[in-house]
Amino acid sequence: MSTMLFILSFIICFLIPMQVSGETKETTDFLFLSDCLYQHNHYRKLHGVPILTYDREALDLARTRALEMSKTVSDDPNSPYSNYTLNWSYIPGTKSPSCKALVAQWYKGVHYYSFAKGLVPKKVEPFAKLIWRRSKKIGCAQVTNDNEQSPGIYTVCVYTPKADLKTGSLENISPISNPSNYYNFYLLR
Repeated sequence: MSTMLFILSFIICFLIPMQVSGETKETTDFLFLSDCLYQHNHYRKLHGVPILTYDREALDLARTRALEMSKTVSDDPNSPYSNYTLNWSYIPGTKSPSCKALVAQWYKGVHYYSFAKGLVPKKVEPFAKLIWRRSKKIGCAQVTNDNEQSPGIYTVCVYTPKADLKTGSLENISPISNPSNYYNFYLLR
């Protein structure tokens, strides 16, 4: 009997998408998670930084934050997420974007980053978080909000350990390790 309860609890907690207020649902699935990990590591390899691995705690944080954002978007510095590095996206509508498209959008900050100066302006932050050398683990989640006022898809990726974008960028944001890989990447995509 206890084995049956455990299995039922596992299914309810991890396999059935979370529902919040009847209008919000988690749409994270294995394909999404695999795509996110692959896309992040693809860009990280271009810059010669270590690949990321999935982490259950980071996934749970990403899920919780995406669900919260579907109710109200806030970048409160005192939030419980201030000890983590987050990239996030909001796409209006109800069609889920691929993680490939989202990560490519975050990566576009490479065009505005000065590898010589090491300063991270706001528009470069998603790129910096994506290829931050000291990041080791990742968790990503996607939530759909179907309410009539503001339907949309919220995607959150959490990276650990936290990136110090103010002081650590020169040693943690590397230029592309082999420029021919960069050009081949864009030509073949």
